[in-house]
Amino acid sequence: MTKKIYAFIGASGTGKTTLVNILDIPELISHTTRLPRKGESEGSPYYFSTSRHMEGLEKVEEAEYAGNQYALSKREIDSKLEQFDKVCVIMEKDGIRQIKDYFKNDPSIEIIVIYIHSPIEDIISRLQRDRKTEEINQRLKHMIENNEMYIPSFADFVVVNKNNELNKALEQLCFIIYNF
Repeated sequence: MTKKIYAFIGASGTGKTTLVNILDIPELISHTTRLPRKGESEGSPYYFSTSRHMEGLEKVEEAEYAGNQYALSKREIDSKLEQFDKVCVIMEKDGIRQIKDYFKNDPSIEIIVIYIHSPIEDIISRLQRDRKTEEINQRLKHMIENNEMYIPSFADFVVVNKNNELNKALEQLCFIIYNF
């Protein structure tokens, strides 16, 4: 039986994390060297690690953002896929490429890429809810520099998540997850 990894991608503020948290699918947890924010704890939403610990991981995917390291370990994937047939992960474009490349010769694992899109006005209003101006500007700059508003050619599905239409996006996601 093929195990499935649903990889969510999209600009900051599109609602990826909100949608993933509502879905009843276990999430792959990445490691990071950044400090926990208010309300975060070990394993939610990251495993908080030192640079030295990160060096010792067998990484399937790794990235750097705002001076911090992020990585998804092979151990995390193996552990979750031993327990579940379907898991999900939130990544950036380069991370998707890395994970797809890592598993390209493994027919037991299928990676399904779901791009979450939101209008720019919705993204800005969401970021303004819980981010400071400096962080909002940093995220918007990153979004523009990395063309995060453009649907990557390797996306299997696109889900539009507009403000006040979360249920529509969830319906689309459920259809994808339970039919593909």
